Amino acid sequence: MNICPSVFWTQQYMDITTQILFILYRFWHIFTLEFTIIVRHE
Repeated sequence: MNICPSVFWTQQYMDITTQILFILYRFWHIFTLEFTIIVRHE
């Protein structure tokens, strides 16, 4: 009984962590592109 909820919560935690990392990666990628464009214009 205890193993199933533990696995379920672990899987949910991994999914949430993956989503957060993906969002942070996308944000950093966009930020670096914008920064590069600004630097090149100046």
